[in-house]
Amino acid sequence: MKEGVTLYVDVALDSIITYAITISASDIHFDPIPDGVQVRLRIDGLLTDYMFIDATDAEMIVNRIKVFSGMDISEKRLPQDGRWEWTAKSYAVTMRVSSLPSLYGEAIVCRLMGNEGVHKNLLELGMSANLQEKIIALLKRPYGLITICGPTGSGQ
Repeated sequence: MKEGVTLYVDVALDSIITYAITISASDIHFDPIPDGVQVRLRIDGLLTDYMFIDATDAEMIVNRIKVFSGMDISEKRLPQDGRWEWTAKSYAVTMRVSSLPSLYGEAIVCRLMGNEGVHKNLLELGMSANLQEKIIALLKRPYGLITICGPTGSGQ
């Protein structure tokens, strides 16, 4: 942020999260550096620099995230995990939040879990017709288990 400009914590945080959602980022990293926090976004598995926040404003943002996520803001020496249901005008996202102590302060990572209640059918998932037929046949069986797994952080 520009020197001498007071940051409105809620507005800045909403802006960061909204931007991350619009570009399909899977994570928001708040990485402490000597004079503030470097905000980075994970897009398609790669971390890219987004913005810098000075030390005073960074502490307010980190505390705000911790409060919303149900973490103890007084605990800065131990790792913590939390969850946050964030909503704005046209966006809703669940975030898994973790904090880790580091040399220059607390590192915060927010994993964007996607919009709740958004469901896709097999066609929208991009499956081939052949694979769709196999999945539908498996779903019609009276018992069993289908496990689907893949890499995390794809933003899809």
